[in-house]
Amino acid sequence: MGKIADKLMQFGELVTVKRGKPIYQTGEKINSFYYIEKGIVKLAADSLDGKTTTISLNESNEFFGYLEYLKGCQEYTRYAVALTDCILYSMPIDLLHNPYIRESFIFDSLIQQLEKAEQLNFVLSTMTVPERLRWLLLKMAKDKEGVLLIESPLTHEEMANYLGCSRQKISNYLSKWKKDGALSYDSGIIMIVDVEKLQ
Repeated sequence: MGKIADKLMQFGELVTVKRGKPIYQTGEKINSFYYIEKGIVKLAADSLDGKTTTISLNESNEFFGYLEYLKGCQEYTRYAVALTDCILYSMPIDLLHNPYIRESFIFDSLIQQLEKAEQLNFVLSTMTVPERLRWLLLKMAKDKEGVLLIESPLTHEEMANYLGCSRQKISNYLSKWKKDGALSYDSGIIMIVDVEKLQ
């Protein structure tokens, strides 16, 4: 988002959030929206039966926490949690009342959200389950000195909800890939050993 991000960050407060900690909760009054300087943030919602649905995964250089406000809500209808240690900028939601910021920000942010939605729709409509899971793992992986690591993986249930398949299929493919030497995981960290074997 370039210029508009730089302008908004001038009004922002730097916030650090540890892995696994909430950023905001469902039902909380919307006072701020956020820009991700570093890290991965999960937006999710709980259904009436207690099932968690992952709405989106947001990464560096992305904004979040504003869509409900633009829809006229005064409280968050979903919650945000840090999947990794995060560095964020928290901006007052009132900034979106500034005509220049509102027009530029909404246009750019909606394009960004549409691109993400189109990508996910393409993945869900054209890829098999193992292809979807491979895509998600590679999307979340970070290169650490030549090694692809996922330091804060989603649970099998969260992956299944996000990718539109059963939890059992996720577990089966992860077990298969571990057995085949495609990946290894220990203490909550997944290491992708051989990308070619993720199939």
